[in-house]
Amino acid sequence: MEERIFLRGLCEYREFRKAAAWQDVKEELKRQGVNPLYPDAVYLEARLERGFNRALDARTDQRVIREGQDRGRAEEEAAFHDVIKHRHEQARHSEEIKKQAKATRRKALLN
Repeated sequence: MEERIFLRGLCEYREFRKAAAWQDVKEELKRQGVNPLYPDAVYLEARLERGFNRALDARTDQRVIREGQDRGRAEEEAAFHDVIKHRHEQARHSEEIKKQAKATRRKALLN
């Protein structure tokens, strides 16, 4: 399951790196006091937004995978506990039958 989560992030790695590079460009332009032309600024922001959206999508998918895994574990654990309860009830019922049989034998011996 961990592999599926990791692979989901890995599928978007290239886009993450592109977005990080665009973020570096934006920071460098700001550091140097360069204001890009309006079309360039729009393009830059669109690239950053695309990377951000991809990251959100990947994180959401990873969360869904994790929740499915947690749900599956909870179901397995509940089934395990149900088996334990069932076995305990069977053992208790078996002991009751043995006690009744023993009591019946005692009555038969006393009569």
